[in-house]
Amino acid sequence: MNPRIREKLIEKIKKLKRRDSFEILAFALELTSIPISKTRIMHDNYMEFGQLNKFLDFLIKFELLEKEEDNRYKSTEPGKQFVDMVLYMFFLSLPGNHELKQNDYIVRVA
Repeated sequence: MNPRIREKLIEKIKKLKRRDSFEILAFALELTSIPISKTRIMHDNYMEFGQLNKFLDFLIKFELLEKEEDNRYKSTEPGKQFVDMVLYMFFLSLPGNHELKQNDYIVRVA
């Protein structure tokens, strides 16, 4: 996905008043593209501690996230692919006419 489009979609998700679980998971994984602490994930993703633990356990269970030895979290390659998929679905859900060229395919949404 084009990095500029990716960045704009992440910003749109951050500004949503209500996010679904996929958007929360994707944003947590996007934050962990570099190793990051649990506290930073919680604050940057506007989550409560109990909710964060459930999401982290889920992501680790399905190998989308890994916990490093220094207690920091980092997204795995499948986790990065999951973020791309969620961002793509979010993009397709936006109103209006959009075109996105990716891997030689053009998707039109009306």
